[in-house]
Amino acid sequence: MRKYFLLVLVIASNCLIAQEKEMEKELPLLKGNITIGGGLSFDYDKEDMYSSGDYSGSKSEALMFLLNPQMGYFAADRLELGVGLPVQFMRSLPRGNFEGSSQYLIGVSPYVKYYFKNNLFVQLSAAGQIGKYKYDDKDVSLRNFDIAPSVGYAFFINSKIAIEPAISYHFSKLNEKVDVEYIGRFWEDSYEEEVDFYTENSGVMFSIGFHLFL
Repeated sequence: MRKYFLLVLVIASNCLIAQEKEMEKELPLLKGNITIGGGLSFDYDKEDMYSSGDYSGSKSEALMFLLNPQMGYFAADRLELGVGLPVQFMRSLPRGNFEGSSQYLIGVSPYVKYYFKNNLFVQLSAAGQIGKYKYDDKDVSLRNFDIAPSVGYAFFINSKIAIEPAISYHFSKLNEKVDVEYIGRFWEDSYEEEVDFYTENSGVMFSIGFHLFL
């Protein structure tokens, strides 16, 4: 009886292993595959702002929405290398005499991503972005650098489509260039000077992604 039990146990184990390997083959996470898709992210940040001119630092808060189309290639099984084209809207909330501002940025974001066998994944991405907006009738140019490690889970609807919720913690530094007018006193002439404002922020970002595997 014991021998039959052991035999059944061995057969069942082999069947489970074979089934797991078969399911793994069906998942589109193999070397040479291509994926296209993207994600939508939301973030609420606290900012630290300082400048290159005679302006003291200040603190503020910001809301951010990010749409990020992506394309990736599996350089090895479960290892994806890709690039995104993030389009970002950010609203800096009012602080002191600052009325707040709305900013749009677009850029490029390379990333590396690894899927574990339980479909959890980890990802590291970096982004460089540029933009422009008007504040107090002055043109303000923007440059932003962002780095974000993240972790998520891939829900496979079928062997070609996955929905991927994720959570990340991002660090970013935004540079704003604007011409500031200085009013002269008595004998001094008024003049304009380009001032760099720097905003550093970090925070937790929530995202939902959709990916099609080819």
